[in-house]
Amino acid sequence: MFDYISHFNKYCKDHALELSLSFNMPAGYETAYGTFDVALKTVFINAAVLNDAPDCEKAFYLFHELRHASQYLRPGLFGRAVNRSLGYVIMYDGACYKLVDGEYLECRLEGGEDYFTNIYLGQPYEVDANTFAYQQVRELCGDSEELRKLYEFWIPRQSVPDEVYDSVYDQIDEMTNKKRILVTAFEPFGGETINPAARILEALPEEIGGCKLHKLLLPVEFFRCREIAAAEYDKIKPAAVIMLGQHGGADAINVETAAVNRMHAIAPDGSPRPDNAGFAPANEPLIEGGADRLFSTFPAEEIARAISAAGVRCELSHDAGRYVCNALLYGLLCHDRGEVPTGFLHVPYLKEQGHEDKPYMELDAMVRGIAAAVRATAAGIG
Repeated sequence: MFDYISHFNKYCKDHALELSLSFNMPAGYETAYGTFDVALKTVFINAAVLNDAPDCEKAFYLFHELRHASQYLRPGLFGRAVNRSLGYVIMYDGACYKLVDGEYLECRLEGGEDYFTNIYLGQPYEVDANTFAYQQVRELCGDSEELRKLYEFWIPRQSVPDEVYDSVYDQIDEMTNKKRILVTAFEPFGGETINPAARILEALPEEIGGCKLHKLLLPVEFFRCREIAAAEYDKIKPAAVIMLGQHGGADAINVETAAVNRMHAIAPDGSPRPDNAGFAPANEPLIEGGADRLFSTFPAEEIARAISAAGVRCELSHDAGRYVCNALLYGLLCHDRGEVPTGFLHVPYLKEQGHEDKPYMELDAMVRGIAAAVRATAAGIG
């Protein structure tokens, strides 16, 4: 009798993984041989369905799901094709799912059953898991016709190039992500305990104008903010990007129309104004050899009109400064290369920040204005 538990424990120890093993299949997987739940870090094996199967088959499905666990939890061990494919599920009938924030977004592609059967079997993460399982079981139980037939059943009938999957994934991205907007804000900085942009981000609803908001709080650091935002962009492939930041001294929401390839953190009196990592550049380029100026690609004028129509003071701005806000805008415009509407909104101080000699705006007004900006952006992406 095949000992699932001992082989499971050995694999986890050998690969430094902390996993759970369950023989109670989750809802929707009652007829599957097994599955891996990345959120629960649990391998599920349908021991009841596999009860009369030979040991090589039981071992095959255990090692198959354990390999999936490694793919999700140790992505650095795998190549680009496997890592990208992990975010997608493509079924025999053309039903497709994309994993975003633990939620599967569904769409359907056109094509015949034979085409999608081959696509399903050839998904890079499945080919990798099936090949690994076959190799492990062959070492454990020896090669056999039974094992070869099992392996051959799960491999694609024809080889599918990576370029085909890139095209399929792009179609899924377009169909599932056209209603997701990445909205970012910054943590407090410069000795403040409050950043109004972060307060706005927290107060915004989860959906506006039929679009789901994907919220991201960023560090006030010239380099890390760009790296984190770019990685999140690549992960969720949003339909638009709206960034928020504080502009102390402003008396209106500023809709930024451009960013420059400079970073400067020196005050007029010559004293440094370092970011939260202690970095204080003096008129240095953000990207060596980059364009001097990049222009926002979201509908700035429509956004400004929408904010004003919501009863909130608003101005178009052609200078986002040289601090971290400008760096983030420049970095994201470089990164997404005009693929989606992208831009930045600066907001004034809140009254509670205590800058009595500076203009301020109430939080509810800023939230109303930013929501109008998001709604105007959403209207342009369908």
